[in-house]
Amino acid sequence: MTTTTEIKTAKLSGDTFNVRSILKSKGWSWNAESKTWDKAADWISESEVVSTIRGYGGIRNRGSFSAELV
Repeated sequence: MTTTTEIKTAKLSGDTFNVRSILKSKGWSWNAESKTWDKAADWISESEVVSTIRGYGGIRNRGSFSAELV
């Protein structure tokens, strides 16, 4: 049996100014039109996105942001 993974784009919004360099170093791209940080991956849920970002060094307790999958 073959399992396929659906690639979704996570759109991160909110207070991200102070962590922008960390997001960029982790492969996130700034989307000026939607004013979000975007990254395509095989995300499962919005909470997975937020917990992944909180796990990046230097972000754990910095900024208030939310994620949306599209």
